[in-house]
Amino acid sequence: MPARAPARRPRKARNPRGQGERLREDLLDAANDVLLEVGSIDRLSIRAVTRRAGVSPMALYLHFEDRTALVQAVMRRNFGELVARLEAAEDSVDDPVEALRRGCAAYVAFGTERPEAYRVMFELPDDEDAVEVCAEEPLIGLDAFEVLVRGIARCVAAGRAPDRDPFRTATEMWLALHGLVTLRSVATKFPWPEGDLLGDLLVRVVGVESPAA
Repeated sequence: MPARAPARRPRKARNPRGQGERLREDLLDAANDVLLEVGSIDRLSIRAVTRRAGVSPMALYLHFEDRTALVQAVMRRNFGELVARLEAAEDSVDDPVEALRRGCAAYVAFGTERPEAYRVMFELPDDEDAVEVCAEEPLIGLDAFEVLVRGIARCVAAGRAPDRDPFRTATEMWLALHGLVTLRSVATKFPWPEGDLLGDLLVRVVGVESPAA
């Protein structure tokens, strides 16, 4: 009696065009949500992310090499949103000083509206594996800083700010902005002085003309 031919396995259907990219975005959404919940890069787990996205852990590795690559992608996307806000704010007006003020205000608003995301974006991880997020690509977020550098450089070129190194001045301004966002998120009962603190910082740190029009 001749052997029965093995049953032919049904061919696995290919993912519709764009579905793979949608899964990648779903995984990034899930990773971002889990990060905000656990509050730390060190505590992010692949299983928690894939469980949130409703897929198997193996599905994640079709899009990200490892946990570090996943976290880096989440960081890039969050910083990309910050850059978009900064550029939209600065492009909304021609005056370089007012554009710089609006860009800085957008930075503070981002950090104030999304305090958990902001904290995670600037977290220094303790776990040895998580340190790779910073060690392998330490300049994630540099695009956001460069928006500030360009804004200050335009003020200098227009003769509206002292002729100092825009990179150094931007560094000093970033320290001030980061301090303002961070302290306001934790020192909620501090009697913050009334008035335009951001405008005062621009005048004292950058040395621009008063941004009040």
